[in-house]
Amino acid sequence: MKPITTKKEYLSQKEALEDLDICFNLLTTSSASFIEQESIAKKEEKYFFIKNEILSKQEFLLIDFFNLISRFRLGIKDLHSYFYLETEKGCLYIPFYNRQYAYSTTDLFEKKGNKRFVSVNCKKQIFLGEELKENIKIDSNKVYFGKVIQNNKEFYRLIQFSDEKRKEIIFERDENKFHLTPFDCSENSIPNLSQIYNKKNLNYWIIPSFRNSEEFAKKCYESYAAETQKDKDFLIFDMRWNYGGIPYKQVELLFHLFKLDLDVFYNFCVDSENDEDLLESSQLISKNIAKENYKNLINSKDSWKNKDRMINFWKQEYEHLKDNEYKWHIDKGKFDSPWYYNQDFSKKINFRGKIIFLVNHETSSFGELFYDYITKILGYENILMIGTNTCGMVTYNNPLKFRLKNSGIVLSLSTGTDSDRRQTAFYKKFIEGRGFFPEYWCSKDEEIIETINFITKKEDNNEIV
Repeated sequence: MKPITTKKEYLSQKEALEDLDICFNLLTTSSASFIEQESIAKKEEKYFFIKNEILSKQEFLLIDFFNLISRFRLGIKDLHSYFYLETEKGCLYIPFYNRQYAYSTTDLFEKKGNKRFVSVNCKKQIFLGEELKENIKIDSNKVYFGKVIQNNKEFYRLIQFSDEKRKEIIFERDENKFHLTPFDCSENSIPNLSQIYNKKNLNYWIIPSFRNSEEFAKKCYESYAAETQKDKDFLIFDMRWNYGGIPYKQVELLFHLFKLDLDVFYNFCVDSENDEDLLESSQLISKNIAKENYKNLINSKDSWKNKDRMINFWKQEYEHLKDNEYKWHIDKGKFDSPWYYNQDFSKKINFRGKIIFLVNHETSSFGELFYDYITKILGYENILMIGTNTCGMVTYNNPLKFRLKNSGIVLSLSTGTDSDRRQTAFYKKFIEGRGFFPEYWCSKDEEIIETINFITKKEDNNEIV
């Protein structure tokens, strides 16, 4: 959906009420809204509060209406969903849930015992804190420690999180002030790293996402498919600025790389009589959702097995569902698919190289879940994540965009969630909004290069990383 700049400054009471009803109906068929709010009463409570505010005025400033209607987001933990409005004066954006940004010191620390970290520059400065691990719940009032490489040695940096973008955070401790700055990303790092790391024993691959052009993605995957025939000791997956989408191509690449049975991949769709069984996740189905999915598939230039059946499925759902009708499709998991295949995968993998998974705070959705797919579905363990914490946009999926009729406000709403409810619960509790944590923290070119050199050198010396 292309952004449309609205020239309106005011909404009449009638227009505001009409958009309110449209918004409420859309939220009812959002998977995140459906799951996060335990009963319809919670949404109705917000609905009547907003409605009473609208009824108190004959007209509304568009910006005021935008801020008012965005109250629906409260209590919904979903980064895929947001409110957006483009006006002549600028763009307004409110996510349903705030993500966590990492800030760190330049000071280095050494770990001395359990949860005890000592400053390298001042041995009197001792902190008690936790090393960042996957199953830690982040508290913005606490400090944590992330492992870094400097001068070919392992150290730690003090890290604190904030749900706001800032230039710096000042942390005070025993009359000392620590200036914490965000992990910066160099825009030139992609070509720089590409020149450095396409070597005889190492490949550097930029993994495309849906935001890249089709020409760029095609060029990448054709090049990588040829390279998978050559055994390399190290492989860098650069997932920075990977915003998710196109998992089909990413998973296909792994099947080539790991020399797995491609027939399993190409024939993963069950030739079921029921088209609904072809859906790849559990999701809510409504008239609005069916319309958007149908439109997106018709406009998509990608091709895959049973695409025509999916187009027909969404067309039929749109034609037969009533305006406010919806149903919940539960995906039980298709164990002949590459997403849920049996656990013997790891025994069949012929690739033995070290995969370095390079991420930053822009790595989103399947871009970050790709790591989990490699380790938990395919069972490949010789992989290491470096960079910064990822975006944390993982609990829900398949976001669709809807535009409110009168105000022009755009709602991005998730419509699906993973079929594995236990995994979804874990993502929601720990990962959503916070992201995955790297083994080694780094963001600037020189930090990344030093970290990669450290890893490859240790591997060459047969040391465990």
